[in-house]
Amino acid sequence: MLSLSNLTLFPLWDPIKQPNPCNWSGVHCSSGNSSSTVISLSFPPSSVSDPQALSLSCTLSSLQNLDFSNNPINPPSPTLISKCGSLPNLKSLNISNTYFSGPLPPFIGFPVLQSLDLSINSLSGPIESQFDSLLNIQSLNLSSNGFSGPIPTSLNLGLKELRVSNNNFSGSFPKRLFSCLNVTILDLSSNSLSGFIPDEFTGLSALNTLLISLNQFSGEIPPSVWASKTLSWFDAHQNDFTGSIPVGMTENLRVLDLSFNGLIGPLPADLLSPPFLESVDLTSNFLSGSIPQNMSQSLFRVRLGDNLLTGAVPPTVGKLSGLNSLELDNNRLEGAIPTSLRNCGNLTLLNLTNNGLQGEIPRELGELRFLVVLQLQMNRFNGSIPDELFQLKCLSKLNLNRNALTGPIPSRISCLQRLQTLSLEENSLSAEIPQSVLALKSLRWFDAHRNNFTGPIPVGVTMNLRVLDLSFNGLSGPLPADLLSPPFLESVDLMSNALSGSIPWNMSQKLSLVNLGDNQLTGAIPPTVVSFWTYVNRLEGAIPTSLRNCRNLNVLNLANNRLQGEIPRELSEVQSLIVLHLQMNRFNGSIPDELFQLKNLSNLNLSRNALTGPIPSKISSELLQTLNLEENSLSGSIPTWIGGLEFLLELSLGANELSGDIPELPVSLSTALNLSSNRFDGQIPNRFDELINLELLDISDNGFTGDVPTFLTQMRSLTTLDLSNNQLSGNLPTFPSDMRVNATGNKHLKLSDHRSGAVRRDSIVLVIVGAVLVSDALVAGYLWLAPKHFNQVEDETTRATQDHQPAVPRHR
Repeated sequence: MLSLSNLTLFPLWDPIKQPNPCNWSGVHCSSGNSSSTVISLSFPPSSVSDPQALSLSCTLSSLQNLDFSNNPINPPSPTLISKCGSLPNLKSLNISNTYFSGPLPPFIGFPVLQSLDLSINSLSGPIESQFDSLLNIQSLNLSSNGFSGPIPTSLNLGLKELRVSNNNFSGSFPKRLFSCLNVTILDLSSNSLSGFIPDEFTGLSALNTLLISLNQFSGEIPPSVWASKTLSWFDAHQNDFTGSIPVGMTENLRVLDLSFNGLIGPLPADLLSPPFLESVDLTSNFLSGSIPQNMSQSLFRVRLGDNLLTGAVPPTVGKLSGLNSLELDNNRLEGAIPTSLRNCGNLTLLNLTNNGLQGEIPRELGELRFLVVLQLQMNRFNGSIPDELFQLKCLSKLNLNRNALTGPIPSRISCLQRLQTLSLEENSLSAEIPQSVLALKSLRWFDAHRNNFTGPIPVGVTMNLRVLDLSFNGLSGPLPADLLSPPFLESVDLMSNALSGSIPWNMSQKLSLVNLGDNQLTGAIPPTVVSFWTYVNRLEGAIPTSLRNCRNLNVLNLANNRLQGEIPRELSEVQSLIVLHLQMNRFNGSIPDELFQLKNLSNLNLSRNALTGPIPSKISSELLQTLNLEENSLSGSIPTWIGGLEFLLELSLGANELSGDIPELPVSLSTALNLSSNRFDGQIPNRFDELINLELLDISDNGFTGDVPTFLTQMRSLTTLDLSNNQLSGNLPTFPSDMRVNATGNKHLKLSDHRSGAVRRDSIVLVIVGAVLVSDALVAGYLWLAPKHFNQVEDETTRATQDHQPAVPRHR
């Protein structure tokens, strides 16, 4: 023991201060006198790393229990374990979390070993005969390693506890386990086990815990599992089980988790009634019918979300005084929220999202003083928001969005000093937004878009705000000077209001999206932006060259303003740029060559300006999907690099002064090809035949000559074709009846009576504008959902941590 003390970093193992090792912490001896022998040795965590300490411990012949856990052995060789094989009295060996790695050697010796814990290491490879000599083993823990292959079949029949979770075991459920008649705990979770589970649990009369989650087991859950009289914890979540849940639940059940499977059918009437039942999770199945009325008074957590349940929320829920979490989201429940919920005084989470619930939100919910999360979104609730909700001082998340709520936000919202998320979007709320909302110190997320709010945006924004969406309301007045400055602010959307004045220059460095489009803003663009949308405003002046410093800028949308001057070359330094929309301004000069060196650029729209000169001759933007340069004064020919853009969907070059040969075009073109109102001549290129996915082709107002090629009639995706105002001749071929064709204005072209002038110019414009709007919407949706996704993941991760259960995505 003196030699061991020299190898540890534990100050209490000090032979000078305490010469008797039997008095050291973690050391137990057979008796209290000085000649006693050590029978139990437990090293404190992180007190030793020298492998010699384990070797010396294995020389203590009287040792019965050795706990070396949570000590990082270096080098971590598992062969050290064999040194303890000669200990004649060793009953328990714990070497978990010791950094052991590599294959596991056979356990030779260990004549009386009953408990072995090798968990939380990096041991790997298959297990074949390593444990064959452990004839007395009762508890075996191999969890959290990298073991592979089948679970060993030569386990001692006297085994009581087997834990092999979080490995790479594969194959079927080991039938050997049904011969271990005294087993109480089976944990096979988080592996790659598959196939049907044999219906042979009847003989396991002592089984208390069965954990088989996060595998690929399939078929029906064996009836003998439900019939087990001793089973108290059954977790089979995230497998591929099918079939229904039978009637006749074991009365000793405490925890049941069958979430994320493919179970069908109604919920048995006795499912929630076992007297000791504490937690039920059936999330994400195909279960139907109504929620059982009979519920255990012991229930702490009920999760039935993401199923096909119908009927009402049972009023008997109000009898569950110990209920902490009730999640019935994403079902087809109807009726009102029962006022009896007021009796669930310990409720912290209530989620009734996405059902058909209706009526007014009960004021009685205000009596749930421990409520932290209240999610009632996507239902049919009407009336005003009850004042009583704002006396829930523990409330952190309030989601009432997508209902039919009316009236103002109650002024008592100032009482919710812990509120982090407030989602009120897509209701019919009105009046002014109370100043106290944005002043809530804990508020991170405020979404109230698509309501009827009026008046100014309140001054005094909380410093913790991350996401703000007040778009599609009737807000007016100037933007508060501090609105964009909270240090953690990531996203601001104020689109489609009546806001005026200039854009504040003081902006958070974390901003990833600023959407101020469709307002009445004036003045210059601030030089401190990250992702910027200000289309349909009245901004003037030049684009600030300081944008070159926005290294994380993904989207720059300045469309439909009064901006002027040349497009700054400095924009080419923003290599993160994906979308650049500068259309409908007053830009002049040539298109900077550098602009086409943005490697990540996907969407470029410079249309309806006063740009001149040629289209740049080189490009690095190989990911380009949309290129719109129409309604400028560009000249020269179409560059040949266009043909190499294999992702290009839309090419709009109409209303310019382009001429020359039309080069090879990418076959990916599908939305539109617009070459109208230019100076192209000669015959219609045969290479158009390759554009098999193209929906709109406009080559009107040019100088094309010759016959209309018949291959145009065979382009199956083509719905709109404009050949008008050229010098085409011959007979117009017969086109499919569902294709809109305009060939007027060709003096020498003979038109068939039923096809003449079938396309109006404004219809082509609408198609192209529609494509642009769809493109904008997709980009806006992506950028808007990005911070929302982050918030949801953060919430789910937090919840999973609290519940000791992984947050898994819905698999169907």
